Amino acid sequence: MTFYWNLGLIVLGILCMWSSGADIFVSPDGADDHTGTAARPFRTLERARDEIRGLKQAGAFPEGGVTVMIQPGEYPVQRTFQLTAEDSGTAASPVVYRAAGASPPRFTGGVRLRRFTPVEDPAVLDRLPESARGH
Repeated sequence: MTFYWNLGLIVLGILCMWSSGADIFVSPDGADDHTGTAARPFRTLERARDEIRGLKQAGAFPEGGVTVMIQPGEYPVQRTFQLTAEDSGTAASPVVYRAAGASPPRFTGGVRLRRFTPVEDPAVLDRLPESARGH
């Protein structure tokens, strides 16, 4: 009886590990040709998203879902990170993007405006709210 009890606990432990889902890691020091593990993280959110899409297409999406662990640091971005319906999970198997670590990740990007001057054209100023004029 003890043997079956111990075997049952081992099987239950394995099932709990499988149902707890999987983690994919992203780090500013990673590379998108890595495996997405803690030791070999991806560099971009896009690569992590595409990995999740691949898991779904292969029928290998974990029962407990996937958590994308975003390591602290600065991530330069060139375009908007886009998710669609195919990127979602379910209540039982969610897809979660989460900051990992004591410091939050920082996403930076955009275009620096140079030679910006205040609006002086009266026709344009008349269209602006009073509170915006002169600023």
